[in-house]
Parts: sequence; C-alpha cells; structure tokens
Amino acid sequence: MMQMLTRSVESLITELRSGNPVIIPTDTVYGFAASVAQPEAVDAVYHLKQRPAEKALILFGADVEALRPYVAEIPEAVEQLMAHFWPGALTVILPKSTAVPEYVNAGLDTIALRIPQSELVTRIVAETGVLATTSANRSGEAPLPTVALLDSTFPDVMIFDEELAGNGMASTIVEWRDSEFLFHRIGAISKKDIGDVLLRNY
Repeated sequence: MMQMLTRSVESLITELRSGNPVIIPTDTVYGFAASVAQPEAVDAVYHLKQRPAEKALILFGADVEALRPYVAEIPEAVEQLMAHFWPGALTVILPKSTAVPEYVNAGLDTIALRIPQSELVTRIVAETGVLATTSANRSGEAPLPTVALLDSTFPDVMIFDEELAGNGMASTIVEWRDSEFLFHRIGAISKKDIGDVLLRNY
C-alpha cells in the first residue's frame, strides 16, 4: 500500500497543485479538499466519495474577501452571521456569481461557502486559492473519525496526519433565499444560536 500520510503542509500544497485531492482535518470533520481551479481534482473527489453529480461541494476560504468573488451578493443578515460565526462551523448558501465553475456546484444557481477555524486551511488557501471541499467518507455514510480509518478507506489519497480539533460534528448549513433563511442541516451551531445573533442585530 502506498504511504500517503503526511505532516507537511508543503506536501499537501504540492499534491493540490498537481491536480490531486487531499484529506485534511478541520474544525468539524475530516474533509476532502481540492483546488477550485483544478477540475480533475474536483472530479476525483466526486469519484472517491461516490457523490451524486447533482450535489454541490462547499468552498473553503481564508477570509470573506477570498470568497466574495464567488457570490452575486451578500445580504446584511448573512454578513452578520459571517461576522459572528466565521471562522467556524457555519456553511452559508448564497446565489452564485459567474466565477463559480459548474463542476464545483453541479450547475446550481447557488454556492455553499465556509471559513473553517483552521490554520492549516488558511495556509493552504494562501498558496493554492479557494478549496472545493466535502466530508471525507462515502456518500450516505457517516464521516470517518480517525486517520487510520481514512487511510484504510482511501489509501491513495494524501492525508494530513493530525487529529480533529473539533468534536466531529458537521457544520450547520443555512441558505439565504427569498429574504429568509432555510436550514438544510443542523450541525455544530443550533437554530437558537443563529436566531440569537439575528435578534441582537435588529
């Protein structure tokens, strides 16, 4: 079996620049990551995960400005949630801009965005640009909680050999549509947490 564990950020960056996906720990779960500018790497993520083609990926950035070009606009209420919960376990879905490649968001009119609380992601994004991501597991199965399980399931993918910083809960996903929030998944951040932030600002 090919040894694909690493503790070198430089090795991850080289792998991403070579058009390959990697697996990284985040503040929620281990995730596949591919450069948004590398369509073959994004395609490999779909293949490895056995993810349906109609399901979009999430874009990881180091800050809001890195992600802003990928959305048509950011409404004030969404800006408030970003300011409070980012970096952190909140994924926001917004209308996409023309900068979003169709191979990342499955041809939808929206794009999912997050800034994880991860120095590793920040360092990678600074070198490779925005990442297209999803949890590192087979589609429909639970996220894999350890490097050993990841290595045995995806032996040909480079894995950053570090434990998760968070509790293994997935991010909460909210969408801004027709001037209101729709909840697609309740994860590490509750509806009450989000409601409290919005109420404090109105």
